[in-house]
Amino acid sequence: MNKLQKRSNDPRIKAQLEALNLEYEISNHGAYELNFEFEEGRCQKIWIESDTETLGTFEIRNIWSCAFVSDNPLPGNVTHQLLMANRDAVFGAWSTFEDEGETFLVFEAKLPTNIDVNALKTVVVEVATTTDELEKLISGEDIH
Repeated sequence: MNKLQKRSNDPRIKAQLEALNLEYEISNHGAYELNFEFEEGRCQKIWIESDTETLGTFEIRNIWSCAFVSDNPLPGNVTHQLLMANRDAVFGAWSTFEDEGETFLVFEAKLPTNIDVNALKTVVVEVATTTDELEKLISGEDIH
């Protein structure tokens, strides 16, 4: 059974990000926000959630980034393509959520909170890269 652990801003993340020399801000809901910058000048915002969930003895954290925001639900053909992409993803998955009448398309990775800093960096880079690639395909713009 999953149990949500609410944290205002988890100091474990702060320690890991500082060990990696990564700059961050803390959002109003306690997530750590990072701006991942690519060499070609594009940027992708990543959120590392302070809130965690438990699954048995595992404490799980979510890292995610948004590729697209729309006032309309995603078309069925896009949803189908994303489900197919999930099958091929090595790590992470595409999902959507709605907030205040908008649909957000996000790529997220759920991982144990006790991963080492190098693994965290690998996940941040993967989430940023995967999200930015789809963002370029959908709109060609840099929304973050």
